[in-house]
Amino acid sequence: MKWFPLFLLVFLLSCNVTPEPMRYGTDLCYTCKMTIMEKGYASQIVSKKGRVYKFDDLGCMIQMMKSGALDRSELAHILTIKYGTDQDLMEVGQAVYATGDKIKSPMNFNIATFAKKEEIPSVLQDSSLRIYSWNEIYDLVGNN
Repeated sequence: MKWFPLFLLVFLLSCNVTPEPMRYGTDLCYTCKMTIMEKGYASQIVSKKGRVYKFDDLGCMIQMMKSGALDRSELAHILTIKYGTDQDLMEVGQAVYATGDKIKSPMNFNIATFAKKEEIPSVLQDSSLRIYSWNEIYDLVGNN
């Protein structure tokens, strides 16, 4: 019994707070419950306790965050996948976000993520293209 506090401490410190790889065709979106299929639009949240929430569309993640279902102070990572990749996760505050007529995401939020504005492919660039920061895209979802 005297070892129980030590065991508990080791157990609590061993909680993994790293993102998980996306398993396309297997993972379900936490918000809409649809199978995550399309590469380049997924996102995930990892809590400080190691719980992973996956989403098929950045807009689904933002909706869940706005719902108040999670306390933001309890989140270790808020991540999004770079457009055109299947596993290249980045923290949302380090990315830029694009919307436009040529961007079609799974749940029709139509947001694509890039590390920087210069990475947006010319095929997506037309007069409808808009660029946003994380705070701007967060505010935009659900308010249009």
